[in-house]
Amino acid sequence: MNNCSIKMDCNLLDLETCTPLPKGHYDMLANIPDEELYSNLYSEDGCYNSTLWVKTKEFQNYEVFLKYLGVLTVLTGTPGMLANIFNIIVLARSEMANRFSQLLIAINICDTIQLLCAVLDTIRNHFPYSYPSELLLIYPFVQYPALRISMTATIYLIIAVAVERYIAVCRPQHFRESAQASDYSSLKYIIPSILLAFIINSSRFMETAVHQYCYDVSHCNCGDYIHPGKTYVRTTVLPTEMRVHHDYILYYGSWGWTIATGMIPFVFLVVLNTTIYLAVKRLRSRISENRHVRFNNNTNGQTVTIEMTLHAGTIEQHERLRQRRIKQQNKECHLTIVLLTTVVAFLICHLPRILTSVYEAVQMNKTLACRKKGMDAVQLGFLFPLAITQYLMVFNASSNFAIYIFTCVPFRKAIVQMINTCTEWPRLTQGLLRCRNCCSVNILVVKLSSPFCHRTAGSASQENLELNTISQKSQEDSGQNKQ
Repeated sequence: MNNCSIKMDCNLLDLETCTPLPKGHYDMLANIPDEELYSNLYSEDGCYNSTLWVKTKEFQNYEVFLKYLGVLTVLTGTPGMLANIFNIIVLARSEMANRFSQLLIAINICDTIQLLCAVLDTIRNHFPYSYPSELLLIYPFVQYPALRISMTATIYLIIAVAVERYIAVCRPQHFRESAQASDYSSLKYIIPSILLAFIINSSRFMETAVHQYCYDVSHCNCGDYIHPGKTYVRTTVLPTEMRVHHDYILYYGSWGWTIATGMIPFVFLVVLNTTIYLAVKRLRSRISENRHVRFNNNTNGQTVTIEMTLHAGTIEQHERLRQRRIKQQNKECHLTIVLLTTVVAFLICHLPRILTSVYEAVQMNKTLACRKKGMDAVQLGFLFPLAITQYLMVFNASSNFAIYIFTCVPFRKAIVQMINTCTEWPRLTQGLLRCRNCCSVNILVVKLSSPFCHRTAGSASQENLELNTISQKSQEDSGQNKQ
């Protein structure tokens, strides 16, 4: 952090109340006539004076738009984080344990980090006095890179899920062998995705730095209201010299970032998921054809029934094997539908970001030429869709629960089972209180001492049967004692 240099500026304060003005508000205090403002705004080569531009009514309307969009971002991102945490809890249950669920857990973790950083960034930009100053001090090397890394990791994890589904649908034998080889086979998809995200965003840790500006307000007739030393300190985050370097912006900030997180993933997902969709379509057709293994051959008016058998088993064994294969194929189809829906939502929400990034990269040479003159070239009409694309990233990271609940049958069953087991516990505890046999109660309490949310509906029914058996036995014992 840089040392604080003293500056004298009363425009930072509302002199009637001696309170600090919102960040950036003092830039608009000067009353400049509209004719003079707009006549000096643009140069002949299309560049504009950014200092004058922020004083226009158009820019003030844009600031209001950002404020409302920021509120919408917080209202979307906060429930999205809670929903993603719930998704992780459901996907981590034993009945959902498979490689696909583990990859979805990794995606939800990255999306939760992205939403947290996006919400905090929105508060920092639009509600600065609600943003903790402690977080601002660690912003350059925690929040700022974490937002980019988590978003990039999500992109490549979705690609990893697409590859996993492609192998499951198009190479089922190889998929079963790799799944049985290790319980942690999902790590070979997760670790490369996260490492690639860190490599792509490694320079993000050096793009910003915290600066402090100290303003002497002793001559503003506000006494010691602001600070005992009559000095107002403003902490802000500014880009480093590397971040504003011409080559860094052109080759990494625009084209490199667009290609690595936009063009390549988009093309790869479209091609791969089109292949998966066609394979699932063929698989569904094959499943419907194989539901009946018997067929009729009409010869001379007589029907001859031909039964297909395996060379190493009976018809019953073959039938069980066939039913098991159909069940497994149906399961793979259901999981693949989850992937296809996730990819469609991802492409819809990220396509505007890719298009704006390509446009920004194409216009970057003109923008950098204007910045050399101390001016800018980013038009106001481009800033509105740019802000909307940022919100779409938040919306996409918050949509996981809706996708799973509508497309994933095992996910819905796991939620229902979790609710059933949780609501079953009070009834079991009431049964324990009615039990008269102390020894039986102690045995049953030990047996039911595990957390109820980890018990299955089958175990609850078994425990009810055991409870009834113990109660009957207690009654028989008491009858014998009376005799």
